[in-house]
Amino acid sequence: MAPTARDLSRGRMKNVRIYEAKVSLTEHLVQSDPQFQAVYDAVLVQGVIFVIYVLVHDFWIAGSPSIGLNQLALVVGTGSTFFYFLCLEAYLLLCAVAVYPVFLSWVWCHKHGPPLLVGLFYLVVCASHVVLSSVIVSWTVFAAPLANLTALIAGIEQIRLLMKSYSFIRENAYKVLYPWHKDDKEGPAVWYGGQMEPQVGSFSAYLYFLFCPTLLYRDRYPRNEDLVKCYISALLLAFLLLVIIHMCVFHAFANLASEITRFADRQFYNDWWASTSFSSYYRKWNTIVHDWIYSYLFLDLCAISSSKFPAILSTLFLSALMHEYLLAMALGFASPFLMIEFAGLGAIFYFMRTFASRRVANLIVLGCLSLGMANLIFYYTAEIAARTYCPRQNRLERTGRKENDENATDQEPSGKYEAEGNSGSCNSVSKTVVDSYVKYLCSTDKNVEAFYHVFMVMICTAIVYSLVKDSVEAGKPFVDMGYYISGFGPVDQQLRAAVIWLPLKAAVLSVYPFFLVWKSLWFKLGPLANLLFALLFLLYNVAAHTATIYSITHFDLPPVPALFLSVEQLRWTMKSYSFIRENAYKVLYPWHKDDKEGPAVWYGGQMEPQVGSFSAYLYFLFCPTLLYRDRYPQTACVRPLRVLAHLMKCCISLTFVVVLCKEIFDSYPAITNSQPKNFTMQTFMLTLLTCSLWGLVVQFMAGYFFLHSWLNLWGELLKFADREFYSVSSLCVLWEFPKTPCCLQDWWTCTSFSAFYRKWNLLVHDWIKAYIYQDMKDLFRRRWYNRIASLPTIIISAVFHEYVLWAPVRFVLPLLLIMFGLFGGILYFVRPNTESHFWNYFLHTGLQLGVSVMVFVYATEFYARKTYAPSSLGREILEAHNVYRSRHAAPPLQWSSKAAQAAERWAKRLASLGRLEHDPGSGMGQNLYQKSVVGAQLELAGREVVDNWYEEIRNYDYSKPGFSAATGHFTQVVWVGTTHMGAASATQGNSVFVVANYTPPGNVKQNFSENVRRKT
Repeated sequence: MAPTARDLSRGRMKNVRIYEAKVSLTEHLVQSDPQFQAVYDAVLVQGVIFVIYVLVHDFWIAGSPSIGLNQLALVVGTGSTFFYFLCLEAYLLLCAVAVYPVFLSWVWCHKHGPPLLVGLFYLVVCASHVVLSSVIVSWTVFAAPLANLTALIAGIEQIRLLMKSYSFIRENAYKVLYPWHKDDKEGPAVWYGGQMEPQVGSFSAYLYFLFCPTLLYRDRYPRNEDLVKCYISALLLAFLLLVIIHMCVFHAFANLASEITRFADRQFYNDWWASTSFSSYYRKWNTIVHDWIYSYLFLDLCAISSSKFPAILSTLFLSALMHEYLLAMALGFASPFLMIEFAGLGAIFYFMRTFASRRVANLIVLGCLSLGMANLIFYYTAEIAARTYCPRQNRLERTGRKENDENATDQEPSGKYEAEGNSGSCNSVSKTVVDSYVKYLCSTDKNVEAFYHVFMVMICTAIVYSLVKDSVEAGKPFVDMGYYISGFGPVDQQLRAAVIWLPLKAAVLSVYPFFLVWKSLWFKLGPLANLLFALLFLLYNVAAHTATIYSITHFDLPPVPALFLSVEQLRWTMKSYSFIRENAYKVLYPWHKDDKEGPAVWYGGQMEPQVGSFSAYLYFLFCPTLLYRDRYPQTACVRPLRVLAHLMKCCISLTFVVVLCKEIFDSYPAITNSQPKNFTMQTFMLTLLTCSLWGLVVQFMAGYFFLHSWLNLWGELLKFADREFYSVSSLCVLWEFPKTPCCLQDWWTCTSFSAFYRKWNLLVHDWIKAYIYQDMKDLFRRRWYNRIASLPTIIISAVFHEYVLWAPVRFVLPLLLIMFGLFGGILYFVRPNTESHFWNYFLHTGLQLGVSVMVFVYATEFYARKTYAPSSLGREILEAHNVYRSRHAAPPLQWSSKAAQAAERWAKRLASLGRLEHDPGSGMGQNLYQKSVVGAQLELAGREVVDNWYEEIRNYDYSKPGFSAATGHFTQVVWVGTTHMGAASATQGNSVFVVANYTPPGNVKQNFSENVRRKT
């Protein structure tokens, strides 16, 4: 029988969050060990990025530094080629890591779907992955182009990871297709010698397998007792034996990797130098590859063909093809000479059995190998020399008509590479939290108190530095308010946003009386009343969000007011939904406050059986929470000093974020003036690294401003005592009992993205968990859904974030959706070792890079759409407009790329017509100008154009405001209601045509008196 609505609600209510009075986490800045560990991680990540930034900056400013590794640079590559190599390596490793979740999805689909179709589908997916990775590697190697050694390493890495992925799939697919038990007396329990488990291997085991020196997957390997602490000798040995390729790769390097991973099986090769036949040589010289080929190619081919002869030939051919592919990656060209020797002559020698003595047979094998290697070296060296020093001749040179000896010089592209590696350990502890964090710090840990003070002093110093810098550059006391004005907009725009906010607020207040109407109708109409009220509530939300979007776009609100309106409307939607859900349960399933179970216990006495009062609903709309309760824990009174302190923290943190953005954008105009002709790889990398340098700081300060200062400010004003906005606590502190022990955890000490998502914003997390996550789990009630229950909530949250981000930037760029929903969803299901220090580094690095990429991309796109001017003429016209408009108390105009593009199209149209006429279909205000120039120079000053239009002021009669052909250009120039403009020019012969478009258009009848003001 299907579960009833009461059962579903009861399942959700058992997991309800109980509100209790708890002090803010930052006021009780978490106890010493985990906090210092998190600060250390963040500072170290910041330092690594700073070093990378300095290296890259010095590289492009001072040129390539020479440190005695020129010969190595020839084969390894420098600059952009090595950067492409690192990107390629990261892509290959990411693809290999992604095999694990894809395999888990196959396991689930195999259990719940048709096995044949599922198998075919995933077979096509795997084949596509192999083909795509091969194409990307080949394209990168030849298009970059990569240096010889890096290209060879890239090819080896690709094949190695493909072989490892295939081994992991084969070994674990057997567990799914043919289940077995670890206590069996035969089968896999015996075959693997206890090194395999019946369950699919863990992600940590797969990750270990990707790096350990073997190609055959096992759940566990024999390991050393301890990691060798000093392996510098192995590094030196590997360097000294670089010329001996086999010893370097299969002895020094492989043993070094084994020591690092504590891999105990070191038989990477046998005594191939004692081989008496090529068959034994092929089996001995590289047992790592041989074991993989033998397990997954030779045995499978033997099972298919029931004969060893075609299996051996096919194995040799495939192995030769892999070697040819790697050599083509390294040399940059493909020649079948290696395949002929390896698969052709090698196959013939493979089946030859000599009747000579063992010593003679060994000499024959070694002699053939020497001759074969000599032939390969000679042939490929000659081909490389021919391609390098004999440039391709054109047709005339080939026919002997023209012969020239020219020296060709190749310029290596410049660039820089970066590498990061962090490791360590992280411990979590529990401490005692008191009411006053300052008193707690003074009595327990002076170091944390000093660090907090240093942090605040650094912020204040940065603000003072910015103010002094602006004054020195201006030559007088000056505060640059440009970023504040561009963010908050003029006062009239802020007032307009406030006016829009009022009806939206009135609309959400109307939810309460409509809910009471539903309550009365439900007893009469039953389910029909539910349907009508649900449709009405849906209509309200659609209308409210539509009105918000329309208001933002129609009035072209600045970023901050637009963000304020979108967040407020989304917040009201979530609050009204919570109010309806919590109170509808009282109507549908009545209960009594004296019950010993049910809601009387679930809510901890914070809910009444009756529908909440309007005053409770009104308080809920303003208090800093998204879950409705009839009553909340409250402080005894409003403390003015704390209100003032939180208000100052809001101002300081917001000012610091603005100063930080100002320094980033002003130092690198690639963001604010992103013209394609000036946007080079150098400016791209420097600007991206600059954003990366400050990405973590921006994230911390944004969280400090909103989740701590702003929410604590409103919590103090409304006496709201539950201040746990961004942490998870097992025991909480009541205001009445400040010495109650409390175990607080924080998002910056997390070691996984799943924990970070749950902790960093508890307001939204609690709402999503209560009304999306838990409801969907109760709805499906399937074991398979429990594994992916978090995925829909992550996607929905990503969509909400994309909607909120649309408001200030005014465009949809699904970068946040991809990073939050796709990569964040993948990383959410990664379950790392919580005791490993590395994963905290990984978390901070991922967050910092993600924030920096989003800041860079969204800011670049925002400024490109807002401030991009096609020519200097457009900028001059805009500046002249604002000069004249300031004389008439009209707000300054902003540049509109859309209006400029329309003006450019119409200017070209006028140039082809050779006369002036207005565009009837533009929907914008428009001024035209034409001038004939004698001579070849057709330069025109923007001030001259605007002066010609503004001179019509002498014909305008302020006593009789209205439109006339003799004053239309002037009135449009100073029209108060116009906010944006765009201009462009076109030439035809000796004539220059200028078109200026305005939005919203001016010269509207009945509006001249308030839009055309007298000159001040």
